[in-house]
Amino acid sequence: MPDPLLSERLELRTHRVDDLDDLLVFHSDAEVIRYIPWPVRTRDETAVALERKLGQVVARESGEWIVRAIVERTTGVVIGEVLLKREDATTAEIGYVIRRDRWGHGLASEAVRTMIEAAVPSLGLTELVAMVEAENHDSLRLLERLGFKRLGFSVSGVQDDGAVRLTRRI
Repeated sequence: MPDPLLSERLELRTHRVDDLDDLLVFHSDAEVIRYIPWPVRTRDETAVALERKLGQVVARESGEWIVRAIVERTTGVVIGEVLLKREDATTAEIGYVIRRDRWGHGLASEAVRTMIEAAVPSLGLTELVAMVEAENHDSLRLLERLGFKRLGFSVSGVQDDGAVRLTRRI
């Protein structure tokens, strides 16, 4: 998959060590993290997570991840992350997070759409899935606007009380 991926307002690129301060803005924000499958992180915990993300650049095998920093092209600031987790040869799970002061501007939609447009042909995907907490209405609507359909609840989702599983067949 090309690196970086460019859209009108965003650059999706592999993480760099100097992304730490930007990542900390949303990794440490309880409001942002409430629907994400990791706890609020300290600077040291964010640094450990970033170190792991530096190697997540290809997803050839089941369980492997591609994680891209979402960078505003006008400011150079990392405002979020978008990821793909390979489930099998033709299926991947997609996820994303955007810092709170950038919510409501269509940036998450733009990032997810850009990742999908690049990943599907590059990785030979025929299906994308997403797991979203039932209370996360904004993310459910975003994914439905991008062509995902709700399949129902999954107890193996992000939280023990279940998550909505969505799918998009290509």
